[in-house]
Amino acid sequence: MSDDWDESPSTTVTESMSKAAVADDWGDDWSASNNTTNNGASNGAAGDDWTDGGNSWGGSSESRKPMGRGSGGGGKTCFKCQQSGHMSRECPNAGSGGGGPRKCFNCDQEGHNSRDCPEPRKERAPRTCNNCKKEGHMSRDCTEPRRMECHKCGKEGHMSRECTESGSSDRKCYNCQQPGHTSRDCTEPRKPREPREPRNGGDTNGDASDGNAWGTSWDTTDATASESKPRGGGGGSGCRRCGKEGHKAADCQEEVLGEDGKPRPPAYKNEDLREDDESIYDTITSGINFDRYDKIPVNVTGFDGKPLTAFTDAIDSETLLGAIEKCHYTRPTPVQKYGIPIVLAKKDLMACAQTGSGKTAAFLLPIIQDMLRDKELPSMYGQSVQSPVCVVISPTRELALQIYGEAFKFTKGSIVKPQIIYGGTSAGHQLAQISRGTHILVATPGRLNDFLTKGKISFDHLKFLILDEADRMIDQGFIPEVRKMVSDNSMPEKGKRQTLMFSATFPDEVQRLAAEFLSDDYVFLTVGIVGAANTDVDQSVMKVEKYEKRQKLTELLGSTDIKDRTMIFVEQKKTADFLASFLSQSSYKATSIHGDRFQRQREEALIDFKTGRMPILVATSVASRGLDIKDVRHVINYDLPKEIDDYVHRIGRTGRVGNVGKSTSFYDPSVDRPLAKSLVKILQGAQQQVPEWLSEEGEGSYAPAARTDFGGTDIRKGQKTFNSHTSSNDDWSSTPAAAPTGEAEESWD
Repeated sequence: MSDDWDESPSTTVTESMSKAAVADDWGDDWSASNNTTNNGASNGAAGDDWTDGGNSWGGSSESRKPMGRGSGGGGKTCFKCQQSGHMSRECPNAGSGGGGPRKCFNCDQEGHNSRDCPEPRKERAPRTCNNCKKEGHMSRDCTEPRRMECHKCGKEGHMSRECTESGSSDRKCYNCQQPGHTSRDCTEPRKPREPREPRNGGDTNGDASDGNAWGTSWDTTDATASESKPRGGGGGSGCRRCGKEGHKAADCQEEVLGEDGKPRPPAYKNEDLREDDESIYDTITSGINFDRYDKIPVNVTGFDGKPLTAFTDAIDSETLLGAIEKCHYTRPTPVQKYGIPIVLAKKDLMACAQTGSGKTAAFLLPIIQDMLRDKELPSMYGQSVQSPVCVVISPTRELALQIYGEAFKFTKGSIVKPQIIYGGTSAGHQLAQISRGTHILVATPGRLNDFLTKGKISFDHLKFLILDEADRMIDQGFIPEVRKMVSDNSMPEKGKRQTLMFSATFPDEVQRLAAEFLSDDYVFLTVGIVGAANTDVDQSVMKVEKYEKRQKLTELLGSTDIKDRTMIFVEQKKTADFLASFLSQSSYKATSIHGDRFQRQREEALIDFKTGRMPILVATSVASRGLDIKDVRHVINYDLPKEIDDYVHRIGRTGRVGNVGKSTSFYDPSVDRPLAKSLVKILQGAQQQVPEWLSEEGEGSYAPAARTDFGGTDIRKGQKTFNSHTSSNDDWSSTPAAAPTGEAEESWD
């Protein structure tokens, strides 16, 4: 049964319907004429009524009967004088009925209670401890050993339920009618029980229930559907969790399915980062090819500022500079050189840069710098509704965790508090975390909209909105979620907030859609050849039939250092689990990650891979974007993706920040031929050797080749362009940029 009551029209009671007369406190008599719902059906219709039991309600398929004390119910009368028209607490006949007049316990006078007595309080006999029978304290404060006394025979050493003395009547099991045990300990098969007479009036068609248990669901309108899932406690014989007999809910081993029909994941509380953990600064250091970054072409439209030469050109916070030093950032990457000044200039930004180029620091560093300079930065500690200054939205949970980790280490020891919310984890735990104060909120779209709808998050103080991997977020079905949060009443309008969008690719259709969220004068920044592969990755393609892949994979792994971290990408989730199991049985330490694994399992798999406990990670596309994992030497495409952009993202898990890496792809001619032409162009653009058979496959393919134009194209017209074919320390040239020739592209490195 849902925690919330159904408020659909089929179960909403009209305002004209009078309330039930319960005991001596509720209003007018119910009758068939006023006991109706807004669709004319009786309020006691099967499926909407609650079952009988200790404190539960009865009901029937007819109009509800008035409820009073006892089993029959009836008209409303005063329990004191038995007259109608008033309740007992309003009774003017002080001396009638109810066993005599009620008097004050303090002064022994009628007409008021002791709590309203104007007379001085009389001294009462001192209370004694129920345990030691001494005065001056209560049993809960008693220092004497606890006396275990049977309430049945008065002897010590046992409790009444274990008493062997005969009382006024022998207690028997309600199930088998034999003495010596209770029904919950009964070993006999459960007997079906007759529905009991309702205690509070009315008949019941609901499930057998007892105590405070509810029978038929309030939000179920079909009686048959409702009764098919028995729920019961003391009075019923079924498990409340699965509805089966023979066990209690606490002992239930059945899987509970969620709304999507899949097993509901166990409650998971993600581990909090610790400020005393210095391992958070252990990141990928610059490699032998880092100096080549200065030759990467850069193109900017809508901004004519000066790029950075060093982090100290824009960052003056000791907190940030200390974190930069601990992370071993020697100098900014091209996207940081150009992106940080744009963010500090309060301009909206659409930035395209190769994966592994430092985009996260490009937006986090200037935003945190702005917050540290803000003397009016709100505390937000302990507030039930948190209003962050910056919201970073990520399409995947793993990328959100990585961004949060970056924000945490940059703000460590400062007044700026980052928090994270994402699906698959305990919402209650995350609410408790953000209530400690939230300035930077990293979130996935679903959980953010959930908290926004429940009123736990608002955008009243929002200054920065960041969409990371924005092309995937917009292009793969996240647009309704993004539109919902941007259209929230508390969201500042375009121009009153700063919106930043970062990705490795921005196709024309995505640019047109992204313009909904950016101001008209946004800056378009491209670094490198958008859509091209990293030249620091040594790419190779092997022709392998479907049923030969496993053998070829073991041969490939056997020829490499077993300690080298290797990522293996597959297309199907079941293949990921099967392949990880196969490799484990073949003496390779492997684990898997995909969307069907519980969040705890996904995070444990990443931790095992990062620490080297499991040097092989078999993954689907959930791990193909943005993840920054140290010492990944080899990426294997066991299955090639359907889109060439996904191929570029996959092999981008290695060869990051100037380090060299290797990728191997299994090409199945029966499946991968549509990708051949694009694959050839990607290899050529990265100056990789193209197998002759792959060139022939590409020539025979009718699929269009992937675009690898310099820097992408800003679809806006009339924008002034500033470009630098080498991201040197000179001012940006104000001459219009032109796409380089094919010869220039080939000599790019």
